[in-house]
Amino acid sequence: MAPKRQEHTGKPCFVLFMLIAMLYFAAPENIDICRDCSCFGALQHVSCKGVFRVGAQLKHTFEDVAFRGLDLNVPHSKLSPDLFQNRTGIIYLDLRENGFKFIDDWLFTILRQVKYLTLSHNALTAIPVFHNLTSLQQLYLRFNNIRSIGSNLKAHAPKLNGLMLDHNKITFIQGDQFPEKLQTLGLSFNRITSIDRGSLSGLLQLKRVDHTSNLISQISSGSFLLPGLETVILNENRIREIFRDAFNPELDNIYLNNNILSELGNISGIPSLKGLFVSYQSEVIKLQEIPLLENLTELTITVESSPDLADGIARTLTKILDVSGNLLEELKLKDLTKLYPMLYTLDLSNNRIRVLSSCDVSGVSHPLKILKGNNLWLFSAWRCGNGYKILTNLLTLNLDDNRLSYLEREIIPRSSSDQAPFRTFVSAGDSTLICDCHQRWLVKVEDSISFVNTKCSAPEGHAGKRLSDLLKDGFPCPLSVSEEQACAISNTSEILVQCPAASYPRLCQWTIRWRI
Repeated sequence: MAPKRQEHTGKPCFVLFMLIAMLYFAAPENIDICRDCSCFGALQHVSCKGVFRVGAQLKHTFEDVAFRGLDLNVPHSKLSPDLFQNRTGIIYLDLRENGFKFIDDWLFTILRQVKYLTLSHNALTAIPVFHNLTSLQQLYLRFNNIRSIGSNLKAHAPKLNGLMLDHNKITFIQGDQFPEKLQTLGLSFNRITSIDRGSLSGLLQLKRVDHTSNLISQISSGSFLLPGLETVILNENRIREIFRDAFNPELDNIYLNNNILSELGNISGIPSLKGLFVSYQSEVIKLQEIPLLENLTELTITVESSPDLADGIARTLTKILDVSGNLLEELKLKDLTKLYPMLYTLDLSNNRIRVLSSCDVSGVSHPLKILKGNNLWLFSAWRCGNGYKILTNLLTLNLDDNRLSYLEREIIPRSSSDQAPFRTFVSAGDSTLICDCHQRWLVKVEDSISFVNTKCSAPEGHAGKRLSDLLKDGFPCPLSVSEEQACAISNTSEILVQCPAASYPRLCQWTIRWRI
């Protein structure tokens, strides 16, 4: 009798399949992100900058790499969650410069503690889906190819308060795309063409937004009318017009440099504004046309080609004034003390100021602490006496790259008494001086003046030497330069000037040819 054939139930095959699957998918102990990446701070800070880029040499074996789903030729295309299996406590994760074109939706699933994630300098075309990144607070996606925001962030990163999307290809934004707790938003160097009431709606905690270098042509009403907003940056756009009620009336700072504005009338609706930056417009905005904002403490503006800062409007609270890169020809302390009595920083660099004037001012002490006068056409000391008797609080004076042949005592601030300490730090580099005996007084203040790249043109014994070297040697004093030599030394638009009698008993004159 033939033996009875038992029926096959299929259970052994199923068990065998499950065993193989477990062996295949179980991550071996030697898979550890810290073998390829740099781990710091009790392994909570992991930097994989450039580690997975094409052609990178990985420390894992071929079997390890194949296991975790990496193609050795194109490693960035198949990054696997297994890579993080032994490092679930990561808080800072840096994946910059790896050439990622996409991120698997489940890549960060087990990294629930990550708070700071950097994916900048990759090739992403969309914002990844961040499943389970419920602790994420800061996300950096700069320098990618992202074209739209989508809804992934709001759905999967509810605690996000900082989002940097600078240098992408975004053309449109809508407030309901962002997590509601967002405080800082970077969108500079994108392709956004318009901002309206809905662009940032609902972001009640937003404090700072940067739209530098986009294609924005106007600011519509309600665009930045968010109660917590403090700083709006709109530099380098195409803004022609700002409508009424565009900004939060409690805004602190507005940056509008390099646009095509012709007037700023609607800025008057921001009474608490402290900083206004409106340099380099296609049409000059006159100082008189800027609304009188009672709390304005910092103003940066390209003024019209007037020779001074006098506009007749007192800005009594302004503390920082930047008028660099204009056509100013004279600094008058009379205007400074009258119109800007609280100013502590003044930047006059890159103007055409030839002389400093302290005329019609006496018995006044101005609080100015920092005076920047780099790359002026300065050649002479104060008119009408020593202006530093008024600027008694000056701590920093920058006079680099000017046309000074001599550093006269009246052009460098000093104490009223020769015995009192020298309080002001002076920078007078990149100049060419006549280093004769009249300059020996600089030895006493050597530690308070910087002469980087300042050389001597005369007399013959010192020509070509660095002034700083002479000062270290105690400034050996050769025969003085003759008046004829002093007046002949010049190297830079033809302007006939007179050199003051600070070094010689009678006036001489020479022609300066400036290299502009």
